[in-house]
Amino acid sequence: MKKYVEIYGKQYEMEINKLKVGKYEKLAKKHQKLQKKLINTPTPDTSTNSLKEKRLEQTKRLSLDIFNETLGEGVFEEVYKKSGRSVAKVAEIAEEVLNYARGKKKGKYIE
Repeated sequence: MKKYVEIYGKQYEMEINKLKVGKYEKLAKKHQKLQKKLINTPTPDTSTNSLKEKRLEQTKRLSLDIFNETLGEGVFEEVYKKSGRSVAKVAEIAEEVLNYARGKKKGKYIE
């Protein structure tokens, strides 16, 4: 089965089947775990600034994996560019894509 999502005015297609939904569930768990780590990272100062940067890079890579798995290669870069190259915003969109793929409602960025 195919589902369609629209992000920033462009429509994308995703495949929905048991195997894919299982992969989406695993990605969602990784995403939630990483977001908790990011939230719990202290406000940057000289000792924690590199940790914050590391968490942001991990978030960006995981978001790339989510887009590649759900919507296909190249979609991440399009969405990242349209989101003003904001790691936080693209991660939020990636989470919405995963939620929608797993049968949950559309969100703030997905129409």
